[in-house]
Amino acid sequence: MEKDNRKFYCYLDDFDFLTIIVPLVNYDESETYSLDGNEETIPLKIGEKITLDKEIKLVCSFDAYIELRKIYYVVNGSGEASELYTGKIVRTELFDNIYRYRKNDLGFTYTKEATKFKIWTPVAKSVRLELVNPKGKKTFKEMEYKNAGVWRSVVDGDLEGTAYRYHVYVNGKEKIVEDPYATSSKTGGSYSYVIDRSKLFAVTPLAGFSGNPLEAVIYEMNVRDFSMDKAIPFKNRGKFLGLTETGLETPEGHPAGIDYLKHLGITHVQLMPVFDFGDVDEKKPNRLYNWGYNPEQYFVPEGWYASDPDDPYCRINEMRQMIDALHREGIGVIMDVVYNHVFDALEFPFEKLVPGYAYQVDRQGIYTNASGCGNDLATDREMVRKLIIDSVLYWARDFQVDGFRFDLMGLIDFETMNDLRQELADIDDH
Repeated sequence: MEKDNRKFYCYLDDFDFLTIIVPLVNYDESETYSLDGNEETIPLKIGEKITLDKEIKLVCSFDAYIELRKIYYVVNGSGEASELYTGKIVRTELFDNIYRYRKNDLGFTYTKEATKFKIWTPVAKSVRLELVNPKGKKTFKEMEYKNAGVWRSVVDGDLEGTAYRYHVYVNGKEKIVEDPYATSSKTGGSYSYVIDRSKLFAVTPLAGFSGNPLEAVIYEMNVRDFSMDKAIPFKNRGKFLGLTETGLETPEGHPAGIDYLKHLGITHVQLMPVFDFGDVDEKKPNRLYNWGYNPEQYFVPEGWYASDPDDPYCRINEMRQMIDALHREGIGVIMDVVYNHVFDALEFPFEKLVPGYAYQVDRQGIYTNASGCGNDLATDREMVRKLIIDSVLYWARDFQVDGFRFDLMGLIDFETMNDLRQELADIDDH
């Protein structure tokens, strides 16, 4: 790890004030500071001095407009400089209002002639798009800042099957970030894929249940566990496709597999999480086990349940085939979704793209833990809310999912759930 030799550290906490942290060994009562960047020097007014354990905290105000995508430095009277990092400003109401992105084109938009990439990171100073074509050739393309915190790039040519990810300069470092709006992924989420959505398996909508939802008979199940019984001759054991196999029986001659579900007379299956989750090895499916409540990619089916998790289309089409098979038997599909926390708070793309934005914190800035999983998503923030709503609508529209069970729904704010309910009602109306 590169050693940090700065004499002090500084964080932008609002649009008109910042915090400077000075180790006591470096502190000088008479020191003055200015903010340098975007071809201007802005004097800083120290309004408050707070003594911490081994540091002095200086709260400074300034009168200037800061462009968050530009690099600024705090400079002391001795000429020593420290890059201004993003601080609590990302949790202000004004930040949310300014950088709320309303369009529905984050991620990639593919055509055979060109592919458009968009990613949201208002505080990044630069963004590079990394592309790896199907033959393994790697190229980089600088992205252009547009508006509302979105960076954009259009790459000419047919990019179907190309792997991609981003290199984003935030808070003094360039970080590798996967697309939070990716729909196709390599094993372990190391890269996302560009795909041609016209080649995806078409799912038959459910036609067999139109009654009162209170009359639904719901069977909760785990995709892997449903087809793991070695006494039953599943061909796709532990996979999405295990739920498509018909004509199976137990050693005693009773119906098994999807025929068993039909025999039960249920109206719906409730799938334990099937979007991409952590703490399993997709290439070695028998090495680790997890129920799926460790979300990592909210638009990508879990590769643990796919026959080839590295194929750009496999996990998507096999999940679609599973849903289609259930629909053809008159069985609806409910997804168990986990939007209250993420598996790894530091590795989740939003934390790399906009540090400090995506999680609930206490007065000391420490993650809250109402979920019991080490972090709680701040669902009331505009772009976290958008991610949740966009994700649910994606599964409803593109995969014909019939319903959703929200894990720890009490940790999701009312406005998000009400907005989502209205959006889903609009789909039903059509």
